Amino acid sequence: MATTVSQRATFSIVTTEESSSGLGTTRKVHSLLHEGTTGPDFKVYPTGTTAASQQQDKVASATGSLVATTLALDLAGGLTDIEGVAITMVEVTGITIKNKSTVSGEILIVGAGSNPLLNWIKATGDAVHIGPSGILHITSPIDGYAITASTGDILTIDSGAATISYEYIIHGRSA
Repeated sequence: MATTVSQRATFSIVTTEESSSGLGTTRKVHSLLHEGTTGPDFKVYPTGTTAASQQQDKVASATGSLVATTLALDLAGGLTDIEGVAITMVEVTGITIKNKSTVSGEILIVGAGSNPLLNWIKATGDAVHIGPSGILHITSPIDGYAITASTGDILTIDSGAATISYEYIIHGRSA
């Protein structure tokens, strides 16, 4: 059975800033839109796209809890698809991780660890902190983040000393 993967991501931030003074009210709206299939900045590249550099044919997701421990996601054969078949990605094209905690100080640490997936961070040992109710979302649908089996294929999610619930979805390609 063939599996088809497609993705639509819409991300919008709108912040309104107001300042009152003797001259009246000044207002500025700050906005950023990262839209899916209809936007100019991001597109869906399903299986079968003629340009392999734009294909995203692998996806894995999970929800769980870490109890003062580390989750090491093996991106070169350690995840499974919808049919329970092992996924082997050669590049990651998108990583989204949500810290479901609402307790101050409960931070998920993503990255670092042994045999880390690089290219999305500066160097081995680097990590990103996701605070309570925070989300890390990073995509590179054209170039991707290269995976090197056995030496650069682990994405680590660490809860430190806390018990933290999380969600993740990882998109990638097999060629």
